[in-house]
Amino acid sequence: MSLTKYLNPNYSNRQERNEYVLELITKNFLDTKSILNIGGGQKRYLKNSGFIVTEIDKEGDNDFSLNLDVIDKLPFENNSFDTVLALDVLEHLEKFYFIFEEILRVSKKNVIISLPNSMIDLIPIFLNRKKKDKNNQGVYNK
Repeated sequence: MSLTKYLNPNYSNRQERNEYVLELITKNFLDTKSILNIGGGQKRYLKNSGFIVTEIDKEGDNDFSLNLDVIDKLPFENNSFDTVLALDVLEHLEKFYFIFEEILRVSKKNVIISLPNSMIDLIPIFLNRKKKDKNNQGVYNK
Protein backbone atom coordinates (compact mmCIF):
# COMPACT_ATOMS: atom_id res chain seq x y z
CA MET A 1 0.00 0.00 0.00
CA SER A 2 1.49 3.33 -1.05
CA LEU A 3 0.24 6.34 0.87
CA THR A 4 2.71 8.80 -0.68
CA LYS A 5 -0.04 10.46 -2.73
CA TYR A 6 -1.95 11.19 0.47
CA LEU A 7 0.80 13.02 2.33
CA ASN A 8 0.09 16.32 0.57
CA PRO A 9 -3.69 16.69 0.45
CA ASN A 10 -5.31 19.38 -1.62
CA TYR A 11 -8.71 20.37 -0.28
CA SER A 12 -10.19 23.70 0.70
CA ASN A 13 -13.40 22.89 2.58
CA ARG A 14 -15.00 20.21 4.75
CA GLN A 15 -16.78 18.50 1.86
CA GLU A 16 -13.54 18.15 -0.14
CA ARG A 17 -11.67 17.01 2.98
CA ASN A 18 -14.20 14.23 3.57
CA GLU A 19 -14.12 13.17 -0.09
CA TYR A 20 -10.33 13.04 0.11
CA VAL A 21 -10.44 10.82 3.21
CA LEU A 22 -13.09 8.56 1.68
CA GLU A 23 -10.82 8.01 -1.31
CA LEU A 24 -7.96 7.17 1.05
CA ILE A 25 -10.11 4.64 2.93
CA THR A 26 -11.69 3.12 -0.19
CA LYS A 27 -8.37 2.56 -1.95
CA ASN A 28 -6.14 1.61 0.98
CA PHE A 29 -8.23 0.25 3.87
CA LEU A 30 -10.29 -2.28 1.94
CA ASP A 31 -11.56 -4.08 5.02
CA THR A 32 -13.29 -0.99 6.43
CA LYS A 33 -17.02 -1.38 6.96
CA SER A 34 -17.63 0.90 9.96
CA ILE A 35 -16.37 4.44 10.59
CA LEU A 36 -16.51 6.67 13.66
CA ASN A 37 -16.24 10.30 12.55
CA ILE A 38 -15.27 12.48 15.52
CA GLY A 39 -15.96 16.19 15.00
CA GLY A 40 -17.47 15.73 11.56
CA GLY A 41 -18.34 19.38 11.07
CA GLN A 42 -21.95 19.35 12.31
CA LYS A 43 -23.09 17.79 9.05
CA ARG A 44 -23.21 14.23 7.72
CA TYR A 45 -20.61 14.53 4.96
CA LEU A 46 -20.10 10.75 4.94
CA LYS A 47 -23.81 9.91 4.76
CA ASN A 48 -23.72 8.40 1.25
CA SER A 49 -20.28 6.80 1.55
CA GLY A 50 -21.48 3.20 1.60
CA PHE A 51 -19.93 2.68 5.06
CA ILE A 52 -21.71 2.36 8.39
CA VAL A 53 -20.88 5.79 9.82
CA THR A 54 -21.38 7.03 13.37
CA GLU A 55 -21.00 10.80 13.80
CA ILE A 56 -19.90 12.62 16.97
CA ASP A 57 -19.84 16.39 17.28
CA LYS A 58 -20.55 19.05 19.85
CA GLU A 59 -23.73 20.09 18.05
CA GLY A 60 -25.46 19.85 14.67
CA ASP A 61 -26.56 16.81 12.65
CA ASN A 62 -24.87 13.83 14.29
CA ASP A 63 -25.54 10.62 16.18
CA PHE A 64 -24.00 11.74 19.48
CA SER A 65 -23.75 15.34 20.67
CA LEU A 66 -20.77 15.32 23.02
CA ASN A 67 -18.44 17.91 24.46
CA LEU A 68 -15.19 15.95 24.21
CA ASP A 69 -13.51 18.08 26.86
CA VAL A 70 -15.95 17.02 29.60
CA ILE A 71 -16.62 13.33 28.93
CA ASP A 72 -14.95 10.51 30.85
CA LYS A 73 -15.15 8.00 28.01
CA LEU A 74 -16.46 7.67 24.46
CA PRO A 75 -19.77 5.76 24.65
CA PHE A 76 -18.50 2.72 22.70
CA GLU A 77 -16.97 -0.64 23.47
CA ASN A 78 -13.33 -1.41 22.71
CA ASN A 79 -12.60 -2.09 19.03
CA SER A 80 -16.07 -0.92 17.92
CA PHE A 81 -15.07 0.68 14.58
CA ASP A 82 -12.86 -0.45 11.72
CA THR A 83 -11.70 3.13 11.13
CA VAL A 84 -11.85 6.20 13.36
CA LEU A 85 -11.53 9.70 11.89
CA ALA A 86 -10.55 12.88 13.72
CA LEU A 87 -10.24 15.47 10.98
CA ASP A 88 -9.19 18.93 12.11
CA VAL A 89 -10.73 18.47 15.55
CA LEU A 90 -8.03 17.53 18.09
CA GLU A 91 -6.45 20.98 17.96
CA HIS A 92 -9.67 22.42 19.41
CA LEU A 93 -9.55 20.25 22.54
CA GLU A 94 -7.88 20.85 25.86
CA LYS A 95 -7.94 17.11 26.61
CA PHE A 96 -6.71 16.00 23.16
CA TYR A 97 -4.36 13.41 24.71
CA PHE A 98 -7.33 11.77 26.46
CA ILE A 99 -9.45 11.71 23.30
CA PHE A 100 -6.48 10.29 21.39
CA GLU A 101 -6.34 7.40 23.85
CA GLU A 102 -10.08 6.90 23.44
CA ILE A 103 -9.71 6.90 19.64
CA LEU A 104 -7.16 4.10 19.93
CA ARG A 105 -9.42 2.20 22.31
CA VAL A 106 -12.50 2.22 20.07
CA SER A 107 -10.61 1.65 16.81
CA LYS A 108 -10.35 -1.90 15.60
CA LYS A 109 -7.92 -1.32 12.72
CA ASN A 110 -7.30 2.20 11.42
CA VAL A 111 -7.03 5.74 12.75
CA ILE A 112 -6.86 8.79 10.50
CA ILE A 113 -6.02 12.13 12.12
CA SER A 114 -5.73 15.43 10.33
CA LEU A 115 -4.33 18.56 11.98
CA PRO A 116 -4.30 21.92 10.22
CA ASN A 117 -0.97 23.68 9.92
CA SER A 118 -0.61 27.21 8.74
CA MET A 119 2.75 27.90 7.09
CA ILE A 120 2.91 31.24 8.89
CA ASP A 121 2.69 29.37 12.21
CA LEU A 122 5.34 26.83 11.21
CA ILE A 123 8.09 29.35 10.49
CA PRO A 124 8.66 30.33 14.18
CA ILE A 125 8.60 26.65 15.12
CA PHE A 126 11.26 25.79 12.54
CA LEU A 127 13.34 28.73 13.74
CA ASN A 128 12.71 27.77 17.39
CA ARG A 129 11.27 31.20 18.16
CA LYS A 130 8.59 31.70 20.75
CA LYS A 131 5.48 33.56 19.71
CA LYS A 132 3.53 35.49 22.32
CA ASP A 133 0.79 38.03 22.06
CA LYS A 134 -2.05 39.30 24.25
CA ASN A 135 -4.37 36.47 23.14
CA ASN A 136 -1.92 33.59 23.06
CA GLN A 137 0.13 32.99 26.19
CA GLY A 138 1.48 29.64 25.00
CA VAL A 139 4.80 29.04 23.31
CA TYR A 140 3.32 28.36 19.87
CA ASN A 141 -0.06 28.63 18.23
CA LYS A 142 -1.91 25.38 17.96
